[in-house]
Amino acid sequence: MAVISVGYARIRRGLLDHMPRITPIELKVYLILHLVCDWSHGTYTGTISDLAEITGHCPGVVGRALASLSTETGERQAYIDYTPAVNQWTPASVRIRNY
Repeated sequence: MAVISVGYARIRRGLLDHMPRITPIELKVYLILHLVCDWSHGTYTGTISDLAEITGHCPGVVGRALASLSTETGERQAYIDYTPAVNQWTPASVRIRNY
C-alpha cells in the first residue's frame, strides 16, 4: 500500500476530549485512517494487513482496534463504521464518522 506522504490531514480538535476514553493503539489506527482514507467520502477500503504494516502492529491487534472503534459504549460514541473482511488479506470497509 502506498502511503501518501505529502499534504496534510484535517483532524478535529474535539478529539482531545476523547483521549481519556480511547487507547493508544485505537488512536494510532484512527489517525492512520485519516491519513490513508479516500478524502471524498472518508472511507478506507483495504486490508487489515496493510494497516498493520503501517502501524507496526499485528493484524489481530489492528482488527481489535477497528472493532472497538466501531462499538458504541455508555461512555463513548462509535468513531467509525467498520465492516470486517473475511480474512486479513481481503479488503475491509471502514468509514470515518463525523469526517
